Amino acid sequence: MIRRAPGLGILLAVLACSTSTPTTAQDATSIPFRDDGWYRWQFDAVATTAELCCHVWHNQRPVPTACDLDRDGLSYGHFSDGEVDGSGRAKATGEHQPMSLFARVENGVITRLQPVSPSCEVRTDRPWTDLGRVSNADSLAWLQKADETTMAIALHAGAEARNELVHMARSGRDRKTRQDAIFWMGQLRIADTRDELIDLIEHGDSEGIREQAIFSYAQSPAEDRTRVLIHIVEDTRRDMHDRKKALFWLAQADEGDGIDYIQALLTQR
Repeated sequence: MIRRAPGLGILLAVLACSTSTPTTAQDATSIPFRDDGWYRWQFDAVATTAELCCHVWHNQRPVPTACDLDRDGLSYGHFSDGEVDGSGRAKATGEHQPMSLFARVENGVITRLQPVSPSCEVRTDRPWTDLGRVSNADSLAWLQKADETTMAIALHAGAEARNELVHMARSGRDRKTRQDAIFWMGQLRIADTRDELIDLIEHGDSEGIREQAIFSYAQSPAEDRTRVLIHIVEDTRRDMHDRKKALFWLAQADEGDGIDYIQALLTQR
């Protein structure tokens, strides 16, 4: 399940899709959002073993439930049948998977986006317009009509989405956009954005950006995340704020090597 750290409980809302007949590239690029309402299209997403579904909490565990497009504030997250690493993070399959995107359009503008996984049940008061399977390039182009697109962009497989996400992290229109992009680099695209994320940790242009990059790496599925955090803590040339944040997330991770390191620090004479 996607999470910031034990006790923080990041939960994200997601919906489901069904396979549709692909549209041609010519058709896809020419389709405008003519009417208000919900639209759905399908694209190739980055690899993950886990489904993204809406859920409710029962006995302190998330239980999948139908995603209601007409409700705000739904909880959602990753669900997996055991394909996780030692910290509970879902392992990637290495293969792209289909994903759907629900977009609510008002006055020609996308006002809400909901990514979807194939197994999740979806409901809404009104039927949605199905735009079918489209290329990732077309899907990304349509997202230019929306705000709050960071997660949706991060989910798209391929270099174009990766480069757009990195651009947002480095040169986004505001701090929130940059921080969101940095977060999703770690959560969804650590394999192809690792070097960029490390560079932001090392050379981020503000304390807040470096802090977010440290947090993102700490919460990523990168196998060397503990080693990277320890390196930050031990580097006396770094800003003390950065070192303190690395130590904090090292303690929050509750992983073997990190706990051993902290215990050693506490018992030093």
